[in-house]
Amino acid sequence: MSKPARVTTALAFVFITAAFYAYTYNSGYGYDACEYLVIGRALLNGFRISAFVLSKGWAMYVMTTAVLALIPPNHTWITVAITLLFVLGVAGTWWVGRKLFGTAVATLSALLVAACSFFMELNFLEPEIPVYLTGLFAVAALEFGRPTRAARLALAGLWLGIGFAFKSVALLYLAGVFAYFLFSTKWLTLRERLRSALWIAFGFGFGIAVPACYFAATGQLRHHVEWSFLFPLLHYPANTFSLSKLYTKLLWFFVLLFGAGLLASTRGLRKALFADSRILLVLWMGGVSLLSLLKTQASHYVFPGAAFLSFFIAQTLCCWRSLRMGPRTLPAWLPSAAAVLMIASAWLYSPAVFARFLHMRDFSGEGRLAARIQALAVPGDHVLFLQGGNFVYWLAGRYPTVPFTDTDAQPTYLLFRQPELLTEALDDPRLKLVEFDPQNLVFDDPSFLESEHHRNLLHRFSERLQERFTRLQDPGIPLSLWVPKGS
Repeated sequence: MSKPARVTTALAFVFITAAFYAYTYNSGYGYDACEYLVIGRALLNGFRISAFVLSKGWAMYVMTTAVLALIPPNHTWITVAITLLFVLGVAGTWWVGRKLFGTAVATLSALLVAACSFFMELNFLEPEIPVYLTGLFAVAALEFGRPTRAARLALAGLWLGIGFAFKSVALLYLAGVFAYFLFSTKWLTLRERLRSALWIAFGFGFGIAVPACYFAATGQLRHHVEWSFLFPLLHYPANTFSLSKLYTKLLWFFVLLFGAGLLASTRGLRKALFADSRILLVLWMGGVSLLSLLKTQASHYVFPGAAFLSFFIAQTLCCWRSLRMGPRTLPAWLPSAAAVLMIASAWLYSPAVFARFLHMRDFSGEGRLAARIQALAVPGDHVLFLQGGNFVYWLAGRYPTVPFTDTDAQPTYLLFRQPELLTEALDDPRLKLVEFDPQNLVFDDPSFLESEHHRNLLHRFSERLQERFTRLQDPGIPLSLWVPKGS
């Protein structure tokens, strides 16, 4: 790459990073992020991780704890931390892509991953970039390096085990690597392929065994196994609540992927692409990762697969350019068409999203709400926020008297097994504030009220609440709050 090209690329990266910062800041904390922030802060304040039901792997909460230990807990600095993850994801893509496919493919892949970050909810604090980075490091261990083959295979498995500690979706990367070795490495004997898979499994097993030993030594193994393994793999319910995002907000990506697939199927490109083991590896990892969409179609679930498939899209376009036009730049209309497609996708999903680039959002109202809630429940008091959930816990700096901070799929599952949790919480003498609106039953899990079990549970809870608590009349608080009678 020439010096002017390097300067142009660096300036473009700085501009994109600044745009991502503004977009992230104006997006607010986000739903999932508030859970990580609440539990991360609780760990800083002496809680054990087993005190809470977890929606992600333990490493996500430990990482959040480390972030909160280093920065002020406000929108500005949390946005800085999210932007740093974005930079690491894009830079990691370029680094691995350059070593695997060359500078041109690396640059285009990095641009695609940057675009994915805007569209796939990575403007919020999410585990997808750490998971993706561990997948990249696994590919790096497999494809380049001086250690022995067995060591590289075990190291790749270890990286995927670390990714699993952030989110169970890393297991799909492992499945993709297994599929690659078993079905796409025809130059190896069956024995060599099986041996490779065993070394990778060994590394992965070591990566998950070490934290399991820690949790066993601290009496938290049962909690760890249930929420890190059993629930996400066996009990997380499939849904289609976010299906529309696939054909609106993410339309641009799937059109690009489909177009790249059509190009790759042509005679000249097919031989050039699919004879390359590196392309086969990223295709397996990216393609298998998209199986998570069978569970839910939230945009961030697409990212682990989309990021790896970006290498395939970029390599396909660069090979097509070489075959059709020689070693020249891509035609000028191609990036313009991609940009128009992205704008159209964003417009289809939510035209209001463009406002996030035009002004800096004012969050002063959050501070006023936090001050009012903190005046009602001092540090050490327990609270129970059933509909404001994670966001209100985070603002108030208080912790629930139950082991969950929201009403999503994990608490729904827990309340089937322990239906007395909510009513018993009202008997806690430290409980000083409850947020619940019996007239507006809206929960994070849209299927919460589909069960008669849960409807009866809420009926009993509402009766007990009205017996022991009185509704707080405060027009300055847009929440339905209850305080103990006689307080």
